[in-house]
Amino acid sequence: MIERKLKIDNELEDSIFLFGARQTGKSTFLREKFPNSIYIDLLDTSVASRFKRTPSLLYDTLIDKPQGTLVIIDEIPEVPEMLNEVHRLMSEKGLVFILCGSSARKLKRKGYNTLGGRAYPVYLCPFVSAEIPDFDLNHAINYGMLPPHYLAKNPSKRLSAYIDVYLKEEIKQEALVRNLSAFQRFLEVAALTDGEMVNNNNIAQDCGVSANTVASYFDILEDTLVGFRLHAFSKVMKRRLVQAPRFYYFDVGIVNHLLHRNNLVRGTVEYRHAFEHLVIQELKAWLTYNDSNEQLTFWRTHTGLEVDAVIGDARIAIEIKSVEEVLPRHLKGLNSFAEDYPAARLIIVSLDPFNRRIGNVECIHILDFLASAMARSYLPSLAYSSLRSLYISSQYLFCFSPVPVSFSISLHTATACSYFPFTLNPMHLYRSLANSNSNFSLLFSPALSTLGYSLSRMLLPIFASVMIVAILLNVVRTTSLSFSSFACLIAF
Repeated sequence: MIERKLKIDNELEDSIFLFGARQTGKSTFLREKFPNSIYIDLLDTSVASRFKRTPSLLYDTLIDKPQGTLVIIDEIPEVPEMLNEVHRLMSEKGLVFILCGSSARKLKRKGYNTLGGRAYPVYLCPFVSAEIPDFDLNHAINYGMLPPHYLAKNPSKRLSAYIDVYLKEEIKQEALVRNLSAFQRFLEVAALTDGEMVNNNNIAQDCGVSANTVASYFDILEDTLVGFRLHAFSKVMKRRLVQAPRFYYFDVGIVNHLLHRNNLVRGTVEYRHAFEHLVIQELKAWLTYNDSNEQLTFWRTHTGLEVDAVIGDARIAIEIKSVEEVLPRHLKGLNSFAEDYPAARLIIVSLDPFNRRIGNVECIHILDFLASAMARSYLPSLAYSSLRSLYISSQYLFCFSPVPVSFSISLHTATACSYFPFTLNPMHLYRSLANSNSNFSLLFSPALSTLGYSLSRMLLPIFASVMIVAILLNVVRTTSLSFSSFACLIAF
């Protein structure tokens, strides 16, 4: 069972609307989280038909339940007439409801009872990397993070079916658009401009509709939670800034399917776009799950300088590059941003395995970045993520034989996670670097050259010292040290 990062109290005091795009796992999450609740599934045609005929049946069924009883109604937009009865039961009997649906568009559009602020909205996103024990970056970049697609053996067929279901159920049945073929074309053009600034006039020409129609199409995608606009950072200091928003589909796998791209290869333009999309997708999920009031925006000047993601009021600026070596030229946008907003924390997320600082910019490998984004502290500290760089350095200094003997240092993944105050996952670190098992190991061969042996003798105390400091810092923070940690110290 995969534990989702969305946090809902086991003992709810207030009712909630749980929204999320189709197949994000809302029903599964609720059934696993609240197994003892009263569950009404409106996807069951017979159940939905009865409540459509007689909405008051809900009141009659639940009138004798004690105060505080939790009732889950799955797909409430299918029978929105039930909301009046929900309102009565909340007011008169003190029952608590979780009302689940793909979006609130149908409820708002037809003026149904939205409970007058008595239920607050909560959103479930696709998987995030921290929820998946053996997260596969390339698999996520190719097929996205929707649970049925990420976990499937053949995700391509499921992606195709997903688009068909969305068009038929969300669009056609609700009569949201008159020209379904034009909307299908719009979905493809929107995928082509995914991550780019929105120009309604250009898209309208490609789709053969008016610019106003294109704007309404984007509204439909946002209202049905299939996409979102990333607005431009608008706090102007010195430079003239672009104000047009960017558009992203809610999951990178949808974009790949609409553009018929698969088996993305590092170094290509397609991989670069998908890489950026995945990071933006995770940042949006992090802000959502942490109930943050900070906005996720991007920064771009009229001269073309840009930063891919800005969090809050210029608190953090993040550049996203799918390069395996970060060079000073990749930092031009961040350095320009720092001239206008000197207090901002500057980060570049990439495939470069050497976590380090270049001037005021922190260079962080994507796996470290993603592992920390959903952990107790947002974004890793270079004091701890630099362990990756120490390990890589040792790779180049040590010779490895097919049968490693003589000396071994091994930190088991299950306990090693506790050594890092920012929950940097050594499993991700080791897998991405050594493509080996889940143990973080340095294996020394007797076939070391004289130079390699000397360098290894010099490097080992440094590595051990850093590890000991990290462990001691964790002791101070948590006031606990496991037996495995003592074993690790003794090994050093």
